[in-house]
Amino acid sequence: MGTGLGGETYAIISQERIGQILSSKPMDRRAVIEEAAGITRFKTKKRLAELRLESAKVNLSRVNDIFDEVTRQMNSLKRQASKAERYSLLRDDLRARLRVVLASRMSQLDAEQSAVASQIATLTAQIGEQSAAVDAMDAEHTAGVEQGYQLDQQIREAWLTGEPLRR
Repeated sequence: MGTGLGGETYAIISQERIGQILSSKPMDRRAVIEEAAGITRFKTKKRLAELRLESAKVNLSRVNDIFDEVTRQMNSLKRQASKAERYSLLRDDLRARLRVVLASRMSQLDAEQSAVASQIATLTAQIGEQSAAVDAMDAEHTAGVEQGYQLDQQIREAWLTGEPLRR
């Protein structure tokens, strides 16, 4: 194969070789004749090309399988990405609404605090006034008790001495 021998060239073959060719099996004879005709090289090239073609088909099949798998994964990832985007939008919307609610609640609590502080100031003033009134009543009570002790003392003294009571 590839020696340059072919149908148009001359070759010297020994008698032993001719006897061997004639006594060999038909498939072996065919191989020798094809080699002498120069077609063995082309059959080998054809066989190698067919093997490469089969390998390319196998690789193409694998590429198609990988493409299908990647396509399925890509669809899944697209769904996940849209869910993540929707979650992000909903989270941002929720945060904005929560800020509004918290700001409203904060202003409401500030108003309540002002009202409670005003009530505390009013009640503190009332407590001060009532405390002053209680102190005044306590002073009157103390003065009354003192006067009662003095009158009691005068009564005892008058009773002991027999004198009339003075006011």
